[in-house]
Amino acid sequence: MKKIVLLFGLGIIISSVFPSCKKSYNCECVNTKGEKSSRNILATNRPEAQKNCAEYGLLGHCEIK
Repeated sequence: MKKIVLLFGLGIIISSVFPSCKKSYNCECVNTKGEKSSRNILATNRPEAQKNCAEYGLLGHCEIK
């Protein structure tokens, strides 16, 4: 029983010390009028950042740089 509690406590400590880090990705967009804009997106990985970037540029073309 002590080992289970110890392992459980150790797991909680490790998960709190090493949280999931979010990286900053640069989303560059060109709208239908040819105007350029950019936005920083925080995401845990590139596919998530690409999805958020695509949602940002609904009226144009956006991509992660």
